[in-house]
Amino acid sequence: MISDKGLFSEEVKDILVQAGWVRSGSLPPTPSSLLNEWERFIALCKKGYKENIYEYDNDILIRKVIDIVLSSKALKKYPEFNSFSEKVKSLDAEFFELLQNDVKRSTYEYWWQQGALKYAGEELAKDFFNNYKIKIRVV
Repeated sequence: MISDKGLFSEEVKDILVQAGWVRSGSLPPTPSSLLNEWERFIALCKKGYKENIYEYDNDILIRKVIDIVLSSKALKKYPEFNSFSEKVKSLDAEFFELLQNDVKRSTYEYWWQQGALKYAGEELAKDFFNNYKIKIRVV
């Protein structure tokens, strides 16, 4: 478990504020809240994501925020960085297993945005087909 107290957590918050990922008046996310949100999103996908493509694309943005943390050279000096990174790798592997092989939304930059789920709720499956001509099995 990664502590949300200490220098690592404070620097994560500072980096996300500087990167513009924190709204004015909002509290910056903590390392554990980032991991919890990514894990929550993956859990929703495992059950068959029920929302539309706009909600899906909004929810998956948490992984971009995590990428900002992982890309920070300043954070790599902290021992917590390795724990954070390893947890992300584990969660990424879980999410990757939910994606169709060799099917991509080419309009996106990152693998987690490009991928298409193997199965989802009817609304997301319909949106993927209408927008990208990608078939997703409805559950």
